[in-house]
Amino acid sequence: MKQPKNSPPPMQFDAQHFRVLFEKSGEITLLIDAQSGDIVDCNEAAVEFYGYSAAKLKSLQIWDINTLPEETVRQLLRQLVVGSRTNFEFKYRLSSGEIRDVGVYSIALEIAGRKIIYSVVHDQTQIKTAQAGVILFRRVLECYINGIIITDATPDTRILYVNSAFERLTGYTLAEVRGKNPRFLQGQEHNQTGREEIRAAIKEQRAVRTILKNFRKDGTAYWCEVGISPVRDQSGNLVSWVGNYNDITARREAEKKLEYLAFFDALTDIPNRQLILDRLDRHLTTARRTGDHGALLFLDLDQFKHVNDVQGHEAGNELLRTMARRLQGFLRESDTVGRISGDEFILLLPNIATTAERTVEQLQVVLRRLNDVISEPIKIDHSKYNLTASIGITIFPQQNVTAADLITQADIAMHRAKESGRNTCCYFEPVMQEHIKETTVLVHDLHEALARSDFRVFLQPQVDVSGKLIGAEALIRWQHRQGGLISPAKFIPVAEDTGLIVPMGEFMLREACCMLRKLELAGAAFRLSVNVSLRQFQLAVFPERVKQIITTTEINPAHLTLEITESVLLHDAKAATAKMRDISQLGIGFSIDDFGTGYSSLGYLKNLPLKELKIDRSFIQDVPGNPNDTALVEAILAIAHHHDLRVVAEGIETAEQFDFLKSRGCPLFQGYLFGRPVPAAELVDKMLLPYSGTKAPAV
Repeated sequence: MKQPKNSPPPMQFDAQHFRVLFEKSGEITLLIDAQSGDIVDCNEAAVEFYGYSAAKLKSLQIWDINTLPEETVRQLLRQLVVGSRTNFEFKYRLSSGEIRDVGVYSIALEIAGRKIIYSVVHDQTQIKTAQAGVILFRRVLECYINGIIITDATPDTRILYVNSAFERLTGYTLAEVRGKNPRFLQGQEHNQTGREEIRAAIKEQRAVRTILKNFRKDGTAYWCEVGISPVRDQSGNLVSWVGNYNDITARREAEKKLEYLAFFDALTDIPNRQLILDRLDRHLTTARRTGDHGALLFLDLDQFKHVNDVQGHEAGNELLRTMARRLQGFLRESDTVGRISGDEFILLLPNIATTAERTVEQLQVVLRRLNDVISEPIKIDHSKYNLTASIGITIFPQQNVTAADLITQADIAMHRAKESGRNTCCYFEPVMQEHIKETTVLVHDLHEALARSDFRVFLQPQVDVSGKLIGAEALIRWQHRQGGLISPAKFIPVAEDTGLIVPMGEFMLREACCMLRKLELAGAAFRLSVNVSLRQFQLAVFPERVKQIITTTEINPAHLTLEITESVLLHDAKAATAKMRDISQLGIGFSIDDFGTGYSSLGYLKNLPLKELKIDRSFIQDVPGNPNDTALVEAILAIAHHHDLRVVAEGIETAEQFDFLKSRGCPLFQGYLFGRPVPAAELVDKMLLPYSGTKAPAV
């Protein structure tokens, strides 16, 4: 091969001198024939590195251990001969098959007239692995979702490195923060507990985890959960610090919101029941220590449900927000107003006076002012609403009474105020709580009575002008297993409040229809009246239930009368009328019970599918002696006659009352004069006596 101009000639070495140098070198050294690629010689370091014997290694060609193709290696050898290149990076294959990264320094020599490549090999595998590890580590840091800061270990803990997540979180680049102490991120918030925790940990060279309020480059605040760890070398010396910054701003806001929801009402932004309990408990403890007395007021808006139903929930919500603001403005700084639920508010008024008596006196002034605040019209969407409230009051402290007990007391008193006609206040008395306990026991017993079928049907006779038995009203009685027969006046109101009146009403309707069927099978055409409660009537499925029962019992619907009160029409007269018409199409008649005691307009009489009015006993008991009641009864009879409705006068106890009503054209009568309510079987048997002389078969 012709040597290019200006290229250095192959170096000339004395063979003996070169041999000594070759053998004694501690570097991995190979001699390679530049023309053939044969490995001419190798030293002990090469034998140890490649894992071949010296003889085996010298039987190989250089491309046998180089992972590059033979032609590529030949080309590199030619470059070495002309001196155009001396440093290479290769991957060499050892005898075990393992691949090693190597750096090779090679020069061309001429030994005994032969062109030889003198190659010194450096194993770079560990260096490459370490470099790869560093690259991987940096990539991991760059991919890490949390911000990372690496600082030096000097007292100033200067920033050496931050990752991309840190730059995105803070808005600062690495160039902007390098050399700074991370404390600059806290801005002027120097008194943070987390900052002091970090300072102490750095002083003691230990790890720490805390929470910091930091500021971005644009000045916005954010919260970080910060973990800082010391980094030590193999000798245990501190060389740097690594900080892990996790943005928890969203979590902190969620926690704050949850804390708010735990203690404040979301609609009105005033304390809820839990916060009221906490504050009441603290005031209660103080009151027991100081002897000062306070009051707890439980307030229920009387007309709120009507506003909510007619105007919609948004109007109702605005009304509640307005009322909450008014109550807040009414109170002292030491007082608290809270919303319990719906339209119910609590007013906590501590430190009113030193005695309970004086506290009650002071409350009279408070209640007058409070009434003015509540009754002031509220304007919503061009409409004005005038509200009143039922208020229950209890005084504290009381012996062995907790904060929760006080709220219960005020609640009980509020319900007593509602029962008293609303728009009034009522102070708690222990007898009220006893009544609640009795009612709770009664509700439990009612549930068991329904499950055990402890209710009975009684019938009270109804007669015509001649005193002839023409039918009866079905009345429910409770045969208590321990207390005997219980008056409906005791359990019907409770059943109404709890909804138990619905299954009780179905029981009565089904039993009455079975009795009618028994009478009809015997040929007796008597009528039976059954009371229907407001709750039962309001059920959407009520018409279908009635139809199912009369279909199952196969009665003549004309013999059945359903008695409803005027209260049925107060809630939704249009819907009630439609439901009555639906049921009337089955052939069943409707009667207005306790007529004259309700609040409805008499105009509904011409629109409803009615067949009957029942004059309430309260109008009957003083006729004909009382001119007012006499005039009322005569007016009701005239109205009924005008609308072609029959009339049943109930509560008749004297012959004088009977004679008066007959003289005024009343056709049907009911009362103790004709018979008290008796077990149904007893009156049914009496009705059956004139028919065939035998009892009808059981149905």
